[in-house]
Amino acid sequence: MTTTERAHIASASRPTGTSNPSLEVIRELVARGHRVTYAIPASFAEKVAATGAEPVIYTSTLPADDEPEAWGTELIDYLEHFLADGTQMLPQLLDVYAGDEPDLVLHDITSYPAPMLAHRWGVPAIQLTPNLVVWDGYEETELA
Repeated sequence: MTTTERAHIASASRPTGTSNPSLEVIRELVARGHRVTYAIPASFAEKVAATGAEPVIYTSTLPADDEPEAWGTELIDYLEHFLADGTQMLPQLLDVYAGDEPDLVLHDITSYPAPMLAHRWGVPAIQLTPNLVVWDGYEETELA
């Protein structure tokens, strides 16, 4: 594919804080003429559609926003939720993208199936990690 060809870019994320920063990247890719599909639970579909991307809805098993105690208290609790959700997300995305594989996969740090799908399809995967972005003055900030 040349840089002037229209690519099919698949993005995958969770309806968590890491999803919002990716939306401007998605909006820019659509503005440049690429077809962007974005795998996300229904609760985030309207935000995705507002970028011009096509929401690809999957059913998530993650705790709802109104039940923060369901996440647990330890880091491993969160990771177990994301792993369980990824396990059931994978077959859903395999079905949705059957015969419509993308040229590139973008994903957030918790979308575990995305890099596996990219490998299966033989396309590059790029992880968007907005929770690791630094800010002006970061070096001077004491993080305790």
